[in-house]
Amino acid sequence: MKNIILFICLIVTISTTAQTKDCNIDYEIKNDTTDFKKIMEYLFVEKSYPNSIESVYLSLIKSDGLSLIQLQYLQKDSNFISASCVDQKSMITFQLLNGTIVNFRHANTDYCNNLSYDPEQKANIRILSTYFQIQKDDFKRLKESPISVMQIRFQNSTKTFEVESKIESKVVQETYSPNTYFMQNLHCIE
Repeated sequence: MKNIILFICLIVTISTTAQTKDCNIDYEIKNDTTDFKKIMEYLFVEKSYPNSIESVYLSLIKSDGLSLIQLQYLQKDSNFISASCVDQKSMITFQLLNGTIVNFRHANTDYCNNLSYDPEQKANIRILSTYFQIQKDDFKRLKESPISVMQIRFQNSTKTFEVESKIESKVVQETYSPNTYFMQNLHCIE
């Protein structure tokens, strides 16, 4: 009987450790006043053209009981790039392969990206970094099915991206599987 209980404890410990090891944590702060965990940025979209690049990175965050997604929308182009702005009406919408729609509302103040210039590559650059809130009800839905489409509703425009099952990034030289991101990583912030 002791061996069975010991075996069960060992299995539970191994499975808990395995789940924690799967999490690619960027940083974590846990003390008396703060409980914060951020998962590394993950490439969701990369569109590369001869004179321009457009990328979307997402990162999961748990901050004092609040679940968030950090969106980083990067644009680089030899031509002028219009500003992308977010406000309280902005959202990210994911359509899952099973037909379910999941919406994340903007959780920050109104914000527009700034224009900068890279003189070496003679390119304009815009980076929008902001946060969207994940509702508890959405966790189960996001774990059930891969993502097929991601739509970002900005203040004055909407961008729709097909979410690939595999991206071989030309920019960062790594391979990503964005359509199963939530299925693989939501447990890291629960």
